[in-house]
Amino acid sequence: MSIFFGLLCFVFSNEVFRLMELLSFFAPGVDENGKSHRYAFYDDHIIVTYSSDKTYLRLCYLNGPSKGGMLSKNVIPFDNFRVDIRFSLIKPEEKSYGNGIAFWVTKENEFISGDCYGRNEKFSGCLVVLDTSPVSKTAGVSSPYIGVACGNELNYDVSSKGANIIKSPVQLKPTIFNSKCILRIENIDNNLKVSLSYKDNGFQEIYKISNSGITKDCKFGISAMNSFNNFEYRIIGIRTYSAEKIAKTHTTGEQHEPKKGSRYVWLIFAVVIVAIGYYLYRKGERLNKD
Repeated sequence: MSIFFGLLCFVFSNEVFRLMELLSFFAPGVDENGKSHRYAFYDDHIIVTYSSDKTYLRLCYLNGPSKGGMLSKNVIPFDNFRVDIRFSLIKPEEKSYGNGIAFWVTKENEFISGDCYGRNEKFSGCLVVLDTSPVSKTAGVSSPYIGVACGNELNYDVSSKGANIIKSPVQLKPTIFNSKCILRIENIDNNLKVSLSYKDNGFQEIYKISNSGITKDCKFGISAMNSFNNFEYRIIGIRTYSAEKIAKTHTTGEQHEPKKGSRYVWLIFAVVIVAIGYYLYRKGERLNKD
């Protein structure tokens, strides 16, 4: 668990933004007593430190039914921000399944367990779900798929797998299992963008929602649910950034020609240098003759 202050820049809708890293969570990211200064853990979770792989936080137990969650203790104090989550969905066998995992941005200060991928069905803010159930289907899209719900006083309908609030879910390839995944959530100028990278591919923009309604002082959380067996949700790392807009000094594509006066100055300067060089050369020749 570390705090970093780093600077990066990126372009969002032709605007340039500077990123400053606020706080990070790198598994296990806990003190010796198993607690974290940055995140609070709930229900079923395990800090894995003895693995030959990278250490990580596992939400839910391997055998269901099981639920687990985590919620940041600090708010994101900016309207414009980015959150990058590194995680893995471990499916060791063809018949291994889990219900799914959810990533959410909310002003709720309390984590309440429920059947919306491990958290309470009622919420306000942004909810990004990755469904991994064996026979799950929402709006005609089969699992695995990603879906987003954004708004105030939303109520996830368990019987319809959230079809009442999750619009246009996007089906994912089975290669998302057992691979390194990065989910990116950006809220810039009240526009929400959700991107996903897995199997070492670049980021693919999945959703772009205008008028997200998400403002500063939100918290970030993750929850998962497993009613089956032998399936793992591994949280490897989280990075949270503020995004500050950089003022443009000129419009895009504008040509900045040097002024004619400056050209003449450089020309005169070059002539003077040549003249001095020639003078010193001739003077040296005369000294050699003498």
